[in-house]
Amino acid sequence: MDVSAPDSVAALGTAVHDMMSQRHFADAVILSGVGGTIASAAQVVRDYGHTWRRDYTILIACPERAPTLYESFKAGAPVTVMPHTMAEAMQVATVDAHLLSDIVTYADDVVLVPERWIEQGIPLLSNATGRPIEGAGVVAPMAVLGSHGIPHGASGTIHDLRGQEVVTMASGGSIAQDAVDAIHIDKGNTSRPCELGSDL
Repeated sequence: MDVSAPDSVAALGTAVHDMMSQRHFADAVILSGVGGTIASAAQVVRDYGHTWRRDYTILIACPERAPTLYESFKAGAPVTVMPHTMAEAMQVATVDAHLLSDIVTYADDVVLVPERWIEQGIPLLSNATGRPIEGAGVVAPMAVLGSHGIPHGASGTIHDLRGQEVVTMASGGSIAQDAVDAIHIDKGNTSRPCELGSDL
């Protein structure tokens, strides 16, 4: 599937549509992605806000080692940055210009997620959900958990989400359980950025 194609962009908001239909009274929504998924998802969230008269804070999370969206959002034009992240589904060097325009229109800001948070998030969220969660699937939740609810955006804004209802998704099972266990054991994953639900 070409996630840059208009038809694909429209189709990829389905999961977020389902999420918002259940949690439309949220205060903030954290999404992750680079192209079509985010352009579609951010529009879906904004449309829900108009329907329910909610001014959602919409933040897009991307890996620190795949920061094309972050740098492009800051520059207002596509910026190429060669990626090298364990969030493999987000290994994109340059965000498409027509998608960036939509992202800038619908999202409030873009935040970076350090590689160590992704590494810690894989076993943390896999254990919490009872199923393996791949690197790209933990980027959005770890933007909140890793920052203790105070992510810093490309715009220079510090978003204090503490005490707010924050909606996000942990998705993607393209990682074997033994790989999750290996990350947990090899890294001695005893120091976590925070415990689930303890900081928000």
